[in-house]
Amino acid sequence: MSLKTVLLMLLLFAGVGLSGTISYGQLGSGGITGTARDRSGATVSDASISLENVATGVRSSATTNASGLYVFGSVPAGKYTVRAEHAGFEPYLVTDVDVHIQQVQTVDIEFATGNVRQEVMVSAAAPLLQTEDGSIGQTIGTEILNDVPLNGRNWLSLGQLSAGVAMPSTSAPGIAGSPSGGTAANTFYSVNGANLWQNDVRLNGINNNIEVFGGGYAGSNATVNPPPDAIQEFRLQNGNYNAEFGHSTGAVVDAVTKSGTNALHGDLWEYFRNEALDSNDYFSKLNGTRKGTYRQNQFGGTIGGPVMIPKVYDGRNKTFFFFDYQGTKVATPAAATSTVPTVGMKQSGFSNLQDLITMNSGTHTDGLGRIFRNGTILDPATTRPVAAHAVDPISGLQNATSSTIYVRDPFLAAGSSAGIVDFTGRISQLNILPQSRIDPNAVKLLNLYPDPTNTTVFSNNYYINPKQTSDVKQYDIRIDENFREKDSLFVVFDKSYFDVVTPGRLAGPAIGQSGAQDQHFPAYMISSGYIHTVTPNLLNELHVGFGHSNKLQIPFDANQMGIPEQYGIQGIPQVANNGGLTPISIGGLTGIGESGFRPTIQTVYDTEITENVTRIFQKHNMRGGVQVDDIYGSIVQPSNSRGSFTFSGQFSDIPNKSAGLNGLADMLLSPIPSTVRGGTDNVGGITSYGGNAFAGSNYQRRFIGAYFQDNWKVTSKLTLNLGLRWDFFTPYGDTAGRQANFIPAGGNGPTGTYYIANDGCKVGRSPTFDALLKSNNINIVCDSGIRTGNAQKTNFAPRLGFAYRASSSLAFRGGYGITYGALANLGYNGTLGTNYPFVYSISNSAPNSQSPLLLPNGQTATMENTFAVLNLADPTQVNGAGIALYGRQWNYQTPYVQTFNLALQNQFTQHDSVEIGYVGTVGRHLDILGATNQPSQIQPPGTSFLNYIPFPAFSRGSIYETTNAMSSYNSMQLTYEHQTSFGLGVLANYTYSKCLTNQRSPQNAAVPGYRAQTLPGFGINGDYGLCDADSTHVTHFSGTYKIPVGRGMLVGNSMNRALDAVIGGWQTNWIYTYQTGQPFTISCPTSTTAFFGCFANVVQGQDIYAGPHNRTQWLNPSAFSNPAPATSSQASFAVLGSSPGQARGPRYNNLDASIFKNFTMTERWRFQLRLESFNALNLAQFAQPMNLNFNNPTQFSSITGLRGNARKVQVAAKIFF
Repeated sequence: MSLKTVLLMLLLFAGVGLSGTISYGQLGSGGITGTARDRSGATVSDASISLENVATGVRSSATTNASGLYVFGSVPAGKYTVRAEHAGFEPYLVTDVDVHIQQVQTVDIEFATGNVRQEVMVSAAAPLLQTEDGSIGQTIGTEILNDVPLNGRNWLSLGQLSAGVAMPSTSAPGIAGSPSGGTAANTFYSVNGANLWQNDVRLNGINNNIEVFGGGYAGSNATVNPPPDAIQEFRLQNGNYNAEFGHSTGAVVDAVTKSGTNALHGDLWEYFRNEALDSNDYFSKLNGTRKGTYRQNQFGGTIGGPVMIPKVYDGRNKTFFFFDYQGTKVATPAAATSTVPTVGMKQSGFSNLQDLITMNSGTHTDGLGRIFRNGTILDPATTRPVAAHAVDPISGLQNATSSTIYVRDPFLAAGSSAGIVDFTGRISQLNILPQSRIDPNAVKLLNLYPDPTNTTVFSNNYYINPKQTSDVKQYDIRIDENFREKDSLFVVFDKSYFDVVTPGRLAGPAIGQSGAQDQHFPAYMISSGYIHTVTPNLLNELHVGFGHSNKLQIPFDANQMGIPEQYGIQGIPQVANNGGLTPISIGGLTGIGESGFRPTIQTVYDTEITENVTRIFQKHNMRGGVQVDDIYGSIVQPSNSRGSFTFSGQFSDIPNKSAGLNGLADMLLSPIPSTVRGGTDNVGGITSYGGNAFAGSNYQRRFIGAYFQDNWKVTSKLTLNLGLRWDFFTPYGDTAGRQANFIPAGGNGPTGTYYIANDGCKVGRSPTFDALLKSNNINIVCDSGIRTGNAQKTNFAPRLGFAYRASSSLAFRGGYGITYGALANLGYNGTLGTNYPFVYSISNSAPNSQSPLLLPNGQTATMENTFAVLNLADPTQVNGAGIALYGRQWNYQTPYVQTFNLALQNQFTQHDSVEIGYVGTVGRHLDILGATNQPSQIQPPGTSFLNYIPFPAFSRGSIYETTNAMSSYNSMQLTYEHQTSFGLGVLANYTYSKCLTNQRSPQNAAVPGYRAQTLPGFGINGDYGLCDADSTHVTHFSGTYKIPVGRGMLVGNSMNRALDAVIGGWQTNWIYTYQTGQPFTISCPTSTTAFFGCFANVVQGQDIYAGPHNRTQWLNPSAFSNPAPATSSQASFAVLGSSPGQARGPRYNNLDASIFKNFTMTERWRFQLRLESFNALNLAQFAQPMNLNFNNPTQFSSITGLRGNARKVQVAAKIFF
């Protein structure tokens, strides 16, 4: 679609909007509407309606049209007074009108003929009945936000209080640890069956999502997350919302921050947690492990009011400010156990390794029948073959087998090893290495290890317990300016900085490959909105926002250059953030060096502009607008940019029978020519090496949306919501052209095309790579653009709804809508910049334990020469064989979800309402990260895949993103709400549902992938089954209760202050969640085919939950069976087993509760003490079962983990003014 066409479509949508009038329900605000009538029921036109915000005094006005209808759109959440006037009638005043975001309050006017100096005043009831639109959702107001217990004070977790919301059974994948120490997964929820990553978080009307790669930087996918004291309210819209909303197929979480008022208000707080009042978790108690130390402090405050400069400026009724700050400090133990060399080894300069024998147990036997204690060092230079039935000339022993074997001899301090069969009693003569054979660089590296803390054992002989610390600083500032009645502006700046220091398990450059690093997550967001009332019936709104988030995971030594060279390791690129020691894995010891995938430097920018024009025409409230998001992301996340070495111990142990203890001997002994007749030269040293380029990718895409919405008040009782939205998501493109896309014909070959963005074609490639493409029938095409793919342009989304007010207490609502969402975060693996020649790996392994690992120039690979020969920065040196080719569907079809609902709501008292309804969704063209270059026929186990994959020169199972998954969700949802009266407020809901899909969660490694995606007739539809987050029954019950005892209360209204300080001012609050178990899959313990997966069959007549059905054995092992293996002529899919999700895991049953004590200090000052408990009943919230091999019944389906904390308790103090 050309830019000209896009602009014409946008102008069309906006132009339609201009033909209508003031609407309501926009992002971040609500609305008020009503009809003016006289006592005879006749409508009254040209009545003047004024609206005043009680807190700020800001006023706006409207006029009723010929139908007597008036509308206030874009009304900030808060409490208002409505005043209506018309000549010949008494003024009509309505007080206490509550407005909530994304909701419309109906305030009808009933004029009485009379004196204009007299006034009719009524008080509006708080809105419970939703009579203006057919959407479904839940508003969470200030009282719940600030009073219910929140683990980590993360208000986003309160989205779970809405019906249709299910929490995942495991933490959401790809997220960083929450600074609160709480369950980060609480902010990731599935809404009406949608994927966890398809919820759209918006703050002050602006995109607040971490786009491109996903985030969870501080326990959520939000760019910034202000404290709950700074949030006015938020609404979770989970279906059939109006056409103004786009972006995602899940829920919309729409929040607004508080603004200042005419009076100075604020609060101060300090929350404190430690281990003293916490319970030990279930498994720690079971294993006799004591609680670790824990310290958490959250402190801060808010202040808001009018902008006042004495004798210069009085901002009351006009200019307001609001500011908040919160700091969070957490210290947790980071205990680590490692295996390090013994003191004796270090004192001998690593020439005496006898502790490897004496401090380990067990024996093993070589091909000549010689017995060695585990840990015995054999000399790689004596490696030699012994033919079948031949006598080894060195040892004098015979090979009794009918095949050639390989053997090597031990280092023996004195005498010859000839004729010796049992070496287990000669420890004093063994494991003494000649100084001339020892690599001094290896000694220097091994000396980096600390001395053991436990000298009586070898394995796990070093223990430390340092602290991991996190420090969060965040603040928000908001300015509201009302220039005049027709113009208003707000600007909000949100800033957060999350810093985590993770200590290493080893000191200095050794690190211990333990993820030791500084993690920095700075983020900020700017949001602004300008509203101009051109005429009483013409409104223009402009919103501009900018979000920026960084994810910096930097090793401590990342900028310490030259460290590898100090230990003889040459050729490692010494560039910024790539410093530190090359990771070295050593069999028998904890590895040293930096961790892989570090650094991670991830940056996301999002600039958003929305323009909305609204008007009114007769009974139609119409609105049109456009939205443009410019999204940019960059990432540097090399898996192995410092190179890596593995010393497995296979060269100094019995050939092909290594005990895995001798890695340090392989590292110490330099490969030399054979010292025995007929031996193999230069055996020893490195088992494998690897490395990749220190490279990154830049991604840019644009999201454009346009919409038209008509809310047609057909009668005083019936309102129709008619909307149409168009969305366009451009594909990701690397701004420098460093992107390639592999498109196999038919999704799996046998031919294909490797598209490279035009500038990317200029990057050098290995001749062998191009030759392998050609030999595998893959063409190279240099694409003229940067996006290497097309996007769907026909994303038209109708939104249809109705609301029928049958009576003053009964309403029916329903609707149907389509939402498109192509901004799901698939992680780094879902991007095309990971393709060669932009990101690539160099790796190789020794062919076996009797042959050396050789470099391309024929030299034996060593630590010193490997990367001096192999240039990690030169893609032309890469051997193309085995490279993974990543792809994304060329003609990308935008994922979409259809939602339909029908609900009945009854307000049976002034404060109580109940709603029951059906909500269903159907998803189509959903994203999956599947695979290509896969076999397409069933073969028996053991068959080599090389003859059955279409591109045998390249990696089998390369990631291929397509949009061909689907889903189905059906539910009954019941909600009860009691608005606060006599101190009690309650919100409860129940959902009965079933969710089915063939979309395996793209980022959840805990969920098995597709069994046979490329098998014709089976494919991904063969894995259609229960959704990962499916829970049949879900109940949420929350509330607050201010006990009506004390001064000014129902009981003890006039009690003295001393008594009131003891028995008055008590309050309790709670959130209870019950959720039945979620599905998991039992795979086949024995493969039934050569290429495809298999899920266990359920035995007919067996109860899968028979037996203990507890943490020791959740499932009945006799209830599952392994299908018979495939034959060479297999055609039936029966060998692949049953559908996924054969069983369900434990339920989730959690109560968070709190008790407050309020003290009235003065008329304006109040002090509050809090005691809050999470998992107050201390119930063990068991995770899904593990050990799912039913052939091992003693361990089968045992549960070894928890999905939630044991009881945690925190205390807090707050001051309100």
